[in-house]
Amino acid sequence: MHTYTSASTISVSPGRTPKWRIVAGAIYSNRRIQAQLRAGNAEGHSGATHRDWTTDQSLAYIDTVFQEYLEYGGLSIDGLRGKSILEIGPGDNLGVALTFLAAGAHRVVCLDKCHAVRDAEKERDIYLALRRTLSAEQCANYDRAIQLNSGIELAPDRLCCKFGVGVEDADLHLSDERFDLILSRAVLMEVQEIERGLEAMHRLLKPGGCM
Repeated sequence: MHTYTSASTISVSPGRTPKWRIVAGAIYSNRRIQAQLRAGNAEGHSGATHRDWTTDQSLAYIDTVFQEYLEYGGLSIDGLRGKSILEIGPGDNLGVALTFLAAGAHRVVCLDKCHAVRDAEKERDIYLALRRTLSAEQCANYDRAIQLNSGIELAPDRLCCKFGVGVEDADLHLSDERFDLILSRAVLMEVQEIERGLEAMHRLLKPGGCM
């Protein structure tokens, strides 16, 4: 049995943007993205977190997200070994997924309804810098997932990305896969049909899986 707890709070201080404007803006943004996806264009600025950051800022963010997944998910490094993971909404950087793989996860699939605009050279610099923070064993795991000799080359059996797919349809596009762990951060408020999204993720969990 899986229990889902969802809490969404919008607090506004005096003089700040009214709640209705925030909600209306989120609805407009979601509908614009949906129309864009229906037109076959998955590229956009949603999730473009790292493009204006320094490499050090990106590394700090990646580590923070990874550590918070461990803390709030009650996960341990040893418990990640051999696991299959689905990350919902990686944005413009696969650093968190690569950190899980370096820690011993077997495979990570990254799914995002948008393909966030990115700077490929800067993205590669972040991955190279991330690799320099790893132990020898972690580097070996890392190198099985990604090659950075010239550009960015992913090993699809270890790290796979699916863009232009909303979480509501995740199980349709990943019908042959099941995951030990499903992760998301700052994503679910962007999901238009949240019940469908949760049900799709539930179907993709292995028995005893965690979300």
